[in-house]
Amino acid sequence: MAIESTLKRIWIRVRDLYDPAKDSKRRQYEFYPDPGDTSPLIQEVRSRFEGREAIYLEKGAIRVRVSNIRGSASQATIAADVEEISTPGLGVGSFYKRLHGDNKPLRWNIAAGIRTTFSGQDWAMGYVGWWLYFHPKVIEGVLDLAARFPAIQDSQEHHAMIQKHYDTICHFLHSRPDGTFSGANSRRVFPEIINPSRAFIGSS
Repeated sequence: MAIESTLKRIWIRVRDLYDPAKDSKRRQYEFYPDPGDTSPLIQEVRSRFEGREAIYLEKGAIRVRVSNIRGSASQATIAADVEEISTPGLGVGSFYKRLHGDNKPLRWNIAAGIRTTFSGQDWAMGYVGWWLYFHPKVIEGVLDLAARFPAIQDSQEHHAMIQKHYDTICHFLHSRPDGTFSGANSRRVFPEIINPSRAFIGSS
């Protein structure tokens, strides 16, 4: 019962940090853990990805830079700041609407908990949420696709075109037979949580 209570507490913490009902591009998390409350795996995520460029995937695709990676071993939570790198042709899927509003680069925060995983070239939230692809070939390939996307005109078909562009990028990312881009050899950031599925018992 004590383990289940701890897992439930962690899940509630992550649920509060990551609310899918909110606009993912405007989340701002007040999460500043004690620098001493860390772990070797949190430090490895930071050393691998701090300051690096990536393709961010979450119901849309956008090019970003990741910074200020921070984590709490006791709370089994890790977070980072994300800033858009403006790129012609990108901003597909849920990010397309920004093209018709404020064109300043987007800045927001991400967080993840007990299901988050990483490998040498990717980092995933693990809740069917965001995914960051750092592999240079991913970035090169997505930029090449974006450069060749036809311009989207405001019409009855523009929503379908936005989705088609996003689906094209997803197919590129997930179709490698060797798993290069899709999380091959991933590890959990918080492996000490033995049974993460139990953390989803209840929602409050």
